[in-house]
Amino acid sequence: HYSHLTQITADNVRRLQAAWARQLPGSSVLEAMPLVIDGIMYTSGAPGTVVALDAATGRQIWRYQRPQKVRNPNEINPFNRGVAVLGDRIFVGTLDAALLALDARTGALLWEVQVADPMQGFSITSPPLPVKDKIIAGIAGGEFGIRGFIDAYDPATGKRLWRFSTIPEPGEFGHDTWAGDSWKNGCGATWLPGSYDPDLDLVYWAVGNPCPLYNGAVRQGDNLFSSSVLALDPATGTRKWHYQFTPHDTHDWDSNQDMMLVDRSFHGQPRKLLMHADRNGHFYVLDR
Repeated sequence: HYSHLTQITADNVRRLQAAWARQLPGSSVLEAMPLVIDGIMYTSGAPGTVVALDAATGRQIWRYQRPQKVRNPNEINPFNRGVAVLGDRIFVGTLDAALLALDARTGALLWEVQVADPMQGFSITSPPLPVKDKIIAGIAGGEFGIRGFIDAYDPATGKRLWRFSTIPEPGEFGHDTWAGDSWKNGCGATWLPGSYDPDLDLVYWAVGNPCPLYNGAVRQGDNLFSSSVLALDPATGTRKWHYQFTPHDTHDWDSNQDMMLVDRSFHGQPRKLLMHADRNGHFYVLDR
């Protein structure tokens, strides 16, 4: 990712060297991007583990450990991609599809909410997205015939404030893009965190593949909002617009990749743009 920080330059980068290393418990692959706030590093290790470290020395300040309460026998992504921070609270998802809030000073559990049923294939593998006074979370499980969604929660209490389903039910916009009852197990997972646009006050969230993954014959239609990006009002979860990168995806070209927001000139005019490299092999520039 790009950074405006200037302490590391092309001239001094050769002098970088390791300051410390710390072995995190467990055998899971580490996929988290640590967050450093006021000299403290917050990160996740194996699923259910969150640690706070002194960023200068690597000394552990606290560690939170939560065993899975329920384990899906088909679990295929046994890792966690990190935590989110809002105020003095840490937020992290679990493989058994719970969302937790921890005290950033002590690691104590403040609240826990069950987002979905892990035995139906739901899990949370990535951090939620803090937006103003809300914690917005996606869901994983696009291999198991789930029906995807994006949730918003009150960071103080864990109360769910809204839910946007990525596979529209009868009466909702886009439902007619699914043949018969195929929408009920349409997948459309939302495991990658979205991108927040403070200028337009919109959240852009990537949506994964439809299900069944390769058998498109049983789900005729464009299959909205799979393999798409959604622009949502973070206050209400209302859809403002969407763009589908791969209608009726039959190749696992899900769109769970970064949505990069830039302000730059396009055809000589200043524009607010969204850039996205999709798994279907194309690079997209959208007017956000």
